Amino acid sequence: MFRLLVLYFLCICCSIQLNAQWYEVSAPINDVIRTPSNVLIAVGGGGAIRKSTDNGSSWELVDSKVTFDLYSVSFIDDNTGFACGEDGAIKTTDGGNTWQWSYEESAFDWYYWESIQFVSNTVGYLINDYGFIYKSTDAGSSWTKLSFDYNLTSVRYSYFNQLFFIDESIGYACYTSKTDNYGIIYQTKDGGSSWDKFLVGSRYIQFVDHEIGYAIKDANSIYKTTDGGASWTEYEIGINDYLKSLNFIDKNTGYAVGILGSIMKTQDGGVTWIFQKSNIAHTLSAISVDDSDNNCIAVGTNATILKSDNGGMEWEAKSIGPPIDFRTNTISFSNHNTAFAMGNNNLMMKTMDGGITWMPYSLDIDNTIHDLHFVDANIGYAVGLGGFIMKTIDGGDSWTELVSGTTIHLNKIYALNKDVCFVMGDKSNVYKTADGGMNWTNLSQEGNAMVFVNDSMGFMVDLDDLYKTTDQGDTWKTWDYPDCWPCIYGDNDHILFTDSVLIIGGSDIWRSLDTGKTWTNVELNRYINSMHFSNSLSGYLLTDGISILNTVDGGYIWEEETYRLLADKPTNLSFSCCNALAGGQSGRIFKPTNPIGIATAINEIKWPKKKAYINIFPNPTIGLFEIKTNSNIVSIEVYDVQGKLIISKLLDRHSTSQKLDLSGLSEGIYSCLVKCEKGIISQKVIKCR
Repeated sequence: MFRLLVLYFLCICCSIQLNAQWYEVSAPINDVIRTPSNVLIAVGGGGAIRKSTDNGSSWELVDSKVTFDLYSVSFIDDNTGFACGEDGAIKTTDGGNTWQWSYEESAFDWYYWESIQFVSNTVGYLINDYGFIYKSTDAGSSWTKLSFDYNLTSVRYSYFNQLFFIDESIGYACYTSKTDNYGIIYQTKDGGSSWDKFLVGSRYIQFVDHEIGYAIKDANSIYKTTDGGASWTEYEIGINDYLKSLNFIDKNTGYAVGILGSIMKTQDGGVTWIFQKSNIAHTLSAISVDDSDNNCIAVGTNATILKSDNGGMEWEAKSIGPPIDFRTNTISFSNHNTAFAMGNNNLMMKTMDGGITWMPYSLDIDNTIHDLHFVDANIGYAVGLGGFIMKTIDGGDSWTELVSGTTIHLNKIYALNKDVCFVMGDKSNVYKTADGGMNWTNLSQEGNAMVFVNDSMGFMVDLDDLYKTTDQGDTWKTWDYPDCWPCIYGDNDHILFTDSVLIIGGSDIWRSLDTGKTWTNVELNRYINSMHFSNSLSGYLLTDGISILNTVDGGYIWEEETYRLLADKPTNLSFSCCNALAGGQSGRIFKPTNPIGIATAINEIKWPKKKAYINIFPNPTIGLFEIKTNSNIVSIEVYDVQGKLIISKLLDRHSTSQKLDLSGLSEGIYSCLVKCEKGIISQKVIKCR
């Protein structure tokens, strides 16, 4: 009994609902560094931070708690690091696993914080695109603005893009023109108190020590100094591609990366350069090389990650995101971590780590894929324009086109098992195969979405109608529904079945606890683009092409997820038991770091204040207890800690009290969800022996 009381207390204390943070995993990766113990940290668009502990072979997505673009990252040691971007700077003290604010700019500031660098355990510098430089002497706890008169009449078509400090006193600030890549480098010798023009015509700088330094001049050459900048020698680099950054690991060995996948390497201090074939055309923004000059990681646009284990002689693409003209029409998981994004341009994107990294695969088809569904890890179907259907039996490695017998556009798939599959197309046409796609039959039945509750019984919606089958979909009958049925208003084209609860979505949510005999309406007043419930309580909606919403109470209360607001919003959602992805136009793919209800326990629901109240007694109980409210009870649902529906009761709305018995259940904590005429209330019930 005491153990249950302690558990109940902990549930109350930990009941704050944490929304999942969604990150754009297809966004550019702008910077990468390695900690002293060779842990790689990469930062990029939409607040995405990736971490690798195996020299870049695999990556995990960590929760940065921000959604703005990150441009630069710097670590003091294995634990303490910083990243900066559009709205300020963030800090980690546990090796990049968690992050919090270090410097947050005013809501009225519109600067991009381009570069951050710490040169000791306490001293660091931060610069924005307008040339405002800030200094911290307490490991990022506070920041002081430095005086920096760069004597430029306008920075409208130019910006400051880099800071580089040799030590706490000597440092450089780089200014770059947006129109002709012309640059100016400024130098300080007193820790940022004063600055002077140092090198005209360059825009990126790195010093190996106090004497030897390198700077990017233009697309075809670099500068080198061996006397601390008193004089400079120009060396041709051998390409005409615009270079973005340099990384020298010693006075002789260095790399340069830039547009069109350019990677150049020198082993004689910049005198000669060797072109390294990357086999990509994306812009590379940064490169990290270990001290032995073996492991190299280059990052860039379209979530590009390249890896070399032989000093750059050969490069392997670990991630290449979708191109900007790729529209993500559908995303489907074949197992917990493997998913496919398919759309236009005969291109398929594949991830094998839950969406953190992606690789493109060209399909030998001339079609646009509308939907994709995997029966298991090996068997999957895809449909598209003009009756197009294709199938894979090897997990998506190869695909075979099937003969559908129709020329209408096909839009949705529902696979009951490896043999029985349904496809739905224009004008609500429905087709079925019972032999794994060899033959297809037009059911002469209208439908937009379907779900089966067992091997024989299924339901299908078609805007303003609901149909039921009991013979595995061979025949369908219009299903009787109460007067309050929403489909008379149309637009219902989502249907799910989970934990004995049937859920339909259109512009509202409708729930049935008795396989369609009776229904409860949950007003939403938003058009649902995509819907998913991982259990009867926890679900996600993509609505109006704008918002990602989550619920932990079966859809009565919805909260908006956080993701970077873009002109291109997500258009579809896909889930496995452990991962979630959202896809949109222009090749954008989003992933949450902590999706609610997926492989995690459900927290207690925190309800807003309502007119209704509830009293449950006795609580704790050995079995029988009574619920009393101040308004008539509509329904009662009891869930276990995993979110599984245990008890459901629909009442006649003529009673303000109801008795329930938990005698047959195991001891533990249960959630009692009571819907009454004045509101919805949830309360924990402790079942003891």
